[in-house]
Amino acid sequence: SFISIILHHINQIILNSQRLKQPCNSSEFIAKTGDEDTLKWIQTVIRDTIHASWVNSVPKYFGKKSAGSVKAEEWRTLSSLFLPIALIIRWGDADGSAPPEDDSKAGYLLKMLDHTMALFQATIVALLYSVSTCRANIYQKYHAEWVNGLTTLFPQPREGKIKPNIHAAGHTFDFLLPFGPVMLWWCFPFEC
Repeated sequence: SFISIILHHINQIILNSQRLKQPCNSSEFIAKTGDEDTLKWIQTVIRDTIHASWVNSVPKYFGKKSAGSVKAEEWRTLSSLFLPIALIIRWGDADGSAPPEDDSKAGYLLKMLDHTMALFQATIVALLYSVSTCRANIYQKYHAEWVNGLTTLFPQPREGKIKPNIHAAGHTFDFLLPFGPVMLWWCFPFEC
């Protein structure tokens, strides 16, 4: 009825005015993963990890302004080698055992690790030099796991739509079998 519509609009106005009084960013919903200690740890892993000579180099001071912008090939090396090592040791090890799967800080960092590793695994599978139905399905599984984690771990996707590049990455599955390995058909927009 007309009265229920008016009451609904009044209720929305009240809720919106209350929301405007709250801070734009709430620190309780922002992942505490990008601290200085974690960045220093990643830099230590990059510097101290012994790797094959054919592995491309990455900025030793990754994350610092002096390192410059990270190129696509450097991101690939970071996400397939250095970051998994650093983050598994940093977030996935609680004095020799797995962190608890609860709402504690260690449990939250374990969820962040699982979320990040899903993205890395999807990327690694997509960049393999051969494609099969099994590999395409694995890519789709890890990409979906990563996208679903965005809305539970980060505040921004909860409030709006996902970014176009995340949507486009979901269609990579559609192209893997018909077009073959991603390296054969990717282009600049996908690289970004």
